[in-house]
Amino acid sequence: MTDINQSTANWRLFGGGGLALGGFLYALTYILVRDGSYETSWLGVISLAIAGVGFFFVAYGQSGSNGAVGASPTGKLALYATAALFLLDALLRILAQDGSDIDSKIFDIHQLATVAALSWAAYEVSKRGVTEGNASIALFGVASWAALVQILNWAGGYGWWQAFALGLSILATGILYVLND
Repeated sequence: MTDINQSTANWRLFGGGGLALGGFLYALTYILVRDGSYETSWLGVISLAIAGVGFFFVAYGQSGSNGAVGASPTGKLALYATAALFLLDALLRILAQDGSDIDSKIFDIHQLATVAALSWAAYEVSKRGVTEGNASIALFGVASWAALVQILNWAGGYGWWQAFALGLSILATGILYVLND
C-alpha cells in the first residue's frame, strides 16, 4: 500500500488520476473509432482536457511547491506547457469538428510542440527525483511514443492502434504516479 499523506495526495491522486482517466478515455476513443460504432469526437476532446488538467496537478501539487517536480520553476513550466498544449489540442479538435478551416500545418506544429513539451517535462520530472522507480521515467515513454505517432502520421502510416497505444502510455504513467511512494 502506498503512503499517501496530505503533502503528496494532490499531485499523485489528482495529477496521476487525471492522466490515468484521460489516457483511458483517449485509448477508448480509438477503440470506438476503429469499428465505427460510436461518435467519439467529444470523447477524444474530453480525454485530452482531462489529461491536460492532470498535467497541471502533477506540476502543482497541494501547495504549488510539492508536485512531481517539487519547487523547480523550470519543471513546473514544462508541465504547465504540456498541460496547455493538451488543452489546446482539445480546443483545436472542437474547432475542426465545428467546421472551422484550420490549416493542417497548425496541427503539425502543435504536435511538434507537444512532443517537445512532453520531452522537457519528462526530463524535469526524472531530474528532480520526487518520483521514484518507473514513475520517474514513465513520461519519457509517452514523449517517445508521441514522437513516433507524429512521424508515422507524416509518413502516411498512421492508424488507430498508434493513438490507442499513446492513450495506454498516458494511462500507465498516471497509474505509476498514483502508486508512486
